[in-house]
Amino acid sequence: MDHPPAINRRVRSRLPGPARPAFLGPAAIVLILVSMVSVGAAGCGGSSTHSSAQANNRYIDQVNLAQRDFAAAVRPITAAVTPTSSVRADRSALRRLVGAVRALEVRLNAIAPPSRVASLQRELVAELAGYTHAIERAVHRLASRRPRRVIAARRALLRATRTTGAAIDVTLGALNARLH
Repeated sequence: MDHPPAINRRVRSRLPGPARPAFLGPAAIVLILVSMVSVGAAGCGGSSTHSSAQANNRYIDQVNLAQRDFAAAVRPITAAVTPTSSVRADRSALRRLVGAVRALEVRLNAIAPPSRVASLQRELVAELAGYTHAIERAVHRLASRRPRRVIAARRALLRATRTTGAAIDVTLGALNARLH
């Protein structure tokens, strides 16, 4: 449920700086995820055999296609969130983002990785699953009628976004190193 305008004004009046607390909305979250969930370019020169290089390239192509489809799926979500959007609109967008991230998890799970990166792919999917849980928690907490809880939910999501982005970055760095 949306908060009455009086509550929103009260929350904003207590905040320093901009009218809205530090919050990475779905647009910023998507930019982080899209930039992170992309495997390095094809053409792995470090492979010991031609068939191994081909398998690596197929895997890279599949992961990058999943990432591009994810980016396309979330574009409409990002349009719904603005600095002045309501808590209700944010919650709705975050629910749709959960669906998009889950679809990416399923898609990545369906891709058969080369054996030397299988554990890293599982790690990547687990990081996405953990992030999905953090988004769901934020959606639930944004329903609070208590302004401090709403602000805390936004900040928690910001922390989860940063943490997940960093974890995904490390995992993809390791994945790229093993593929090349």
